[in-house]
Amino acid sequence: MDAVPPPTVSASQTSGASGMAWGRLLPVYVENVKPLMLTSETVLGRDPSLPAECRCDDKRISKRHVRFFLRLVKEGSANVGAFIEDTSSNGVFLNGRKLRKGKPTQLYTGDEVTLLPPEENLMVWIFQNVAESPRRFSTLVELQMKEKEKEPGSMEIAPELLTSKVTDSPEHFLNVLKVEPSATNISTLRMTLKARTGGGGLQWITNFLDLDGLSALLDVLYANSKKKRKTRLDLDLETEVIGCLKSLMDSEEGLEKFLRTQNAVKKLVQILDTENVPLRTKILKMLSAMCLFSLEGHVAVVDAFNDFKIQKRESSRFETLVSFLTAHNDVEVQGSCVALINAIVNTPDERKDRMHLRGEFMNMGVLTTLELLRSMEDEVLATQLDVFEQEMEADEEEGLMDIDFTKPTDVVGIMQGNLPVEEISQHFLSILHHLLLLPRQEHPKYVPLECEPSPIRATAM
Repeated sequence: MDAVPPPTVSASQTSGASGMAWGRLLPVYVENVKPLMLTSETVLGRDPSLPAECRCDDKRISKRHVRFFLRLVKEGSANVGAFIEDTSSNGVFLNGRKLRKGKPTQLYTGDEVTLLPPEENLMVWIFQNVAESPRRFSTLVELQMKEKEKEPGSMEIAPELLTSKVTDSPEHFLNVLKVEPSATNISTLRMTLKARTGGGGLQWITNFLDLDGLSALLDVLYANSKKKRKTRLDLDLETEVIGCLKSLMDSEEGLEKFLRTQNAVKKLVQILDTENVPLRTKILKMLSAMCLFSLEGHVAVVDAFNDFKIQKRESSRFETLVSFLTAHNDVEVQGSCVALINAIVNTPDERKDRMHLRGEFMNMGVLTTLELLRSMEDEVLATQLDVFEQEMEADEEEGLMDIDFTKPTDVVGIMQGNLPVEEISQHFLSILHHLLLLPRQEHPKYVPLECEPSPIRATAM
């Protein structure tokens, strides 16, 4: 039986005065959209019966597209929260993510509500809970406006939103991460980092990094990822922290600082062991970026997987990574996994190093797994599969060009290159040795291949 949701409450139940606004939606862009006060239950859509300020003329908007309302956060609780519910055909977006239709989601000050695809920059509002600090709200709004101003084709910013200056310092946010690392507070940090990426804001980011802000973020993410039972707020916190880390990695200085911070990459790899699939996907992409950024980054990622193998007591250092290829029926996860495998295998300059790393994956049956993934109809995944295959063929062709098959030492070299794991090589050579010891006269139907000098015989013996 489905759980009964907590009851909806009216404005009069929470404020003592019917019709008193409990929240407001402020337009990000001025395009015939006025600020909207939320009283009791508010519905937006094309329905002619709705108040004029709640009607939207775009044909993609449903008659009753979205509703905003108050209700108890949970049954039996005295705490009332603001909620949004998608009642549309084409979707409602909260902070860039599409809401699940018919499932109420709690709103927080600074949340961005969009009725059309976010990339169109149309019908975008920022929510404010009027009971929360006006200064904090104006800070969130200004940061979001700075972010929007950078986007091409953006419209004029609503003047009501530009009401204050940001005064929060790197020291303030570092204290927040240590004392009160909530999703809402870290969301403010994420927007600050985005707003200050580029231009004169880089000094702010440098100061934050010098205060060891990166370690503080990783500590919050690591601690939260180890929780056995996570609430929606826990998942939101992880999303906000990984957003902060991504903003830091958008600059070369941030990437270098990440690689110089002790155990930072190792901690990120350890967080892969999470049930939060979107978080796992983002970490896979970040690790790929580190591998491709520099040789130092590649070494750090490979070493981190080696430590992870020891910690998890796995037989291979990439065992968990390969398991992700079949653990999810999610092409984004699979595509991110293959992209990281490509970054790990193809970054080294030396062919023997590439062959050694590729051999580790092949020994875990990755070729069969990748072939099965060909049935998934996804362009990004298909591209990464092609890259793996093409690079493997290129390395094999490069090796064959330098071999004289009449020289046993050359043949030994190519075998060692293609069978990089020593224990596997020894088993293979042992099989060859015993095959060559079979008496030929007892098997007349088999015609032995002769080559003088015999490189295979010389190798096996």
